[in-house]
Amino acid sequence: ITGASIAYSLSGNNLMRNSEVLAHHISSLTFTYYDLNHLVLGNLPLSASDCQNVVRVVIQIQVSYGGQNLTMKSQTFLRNY
Repeated sequence: ITGASIAYSLSGNNLMRNSEVLAHHISSLTFTYYDLNHLVLGNLPLSASDCQNVVRVVIQIQVSYGGQNLTMKSQTFLRNY
């Protein structure tokens, strides 16, 4: 809405949103981008034309803490598709 950029990243074992820590004990963070035909757009970083073709993003996070492992996966569909 404001036009501000938001970047999610993994810094060590911390999930970051820009410079703010969102979660600890994260062992893996994966973004997978799909086009309208459900094909993976796999050359990262995405080119400008691939960015325009993204219609779905799958986010997977793996958490490791106290000898336990948990994988969480979610997806979102971009507007207008």
